[in-house]
Amino acid sequence: MLTEYGPSVLIAAAMTGIILWQTKAEMHQVKAEIRGVASGLHEIGSRLNEIDSILRGHKLRFDEHKSRFDGIEATLRQYGSRLDKIDSTLDQYKYRFDSIDATLGEYRSRVDKLEADFQDMKSTSQGIQEKTA
Repeated sequence: MLTEYGPSVLIAAAMTGIILWQTKAEMHQVKAEIRGVASGLHEIGSRLNEIDSILRGHKLRFDEHKSRFDGIEATLRQYGSRLDKIDSTLDQYKYRFDSIDATLGEYRSRVDKLEADFQDMKSTSQGIQEKTA
């Protein structure tokens, strides 16, 4: 009978004291409908509490994972810093080895020049020996 008003009208009527009935039977029916709406709201509230509890559990797990990921990220930053230091050290060694290689190249060219001079002196010595012989 009064269900055409809907739950919100019934609740508003109950809260404001508006009378929606004319007979005692209608009053009992309205009260029963209001109790039904209240029971439905209580059920919805219970379900929302369950959902809230589940979401809190998920949030705790996500917070734990976030904390772990933050730790992993910090560790990776430390490794990155270490790798940068290693890379810098390797660059220094490469510069040193390039410098040593350049010095060895100079020594090789000096040795090659000395060898060529020695060959010239040897041929000159042989030429002198042949003329004196």
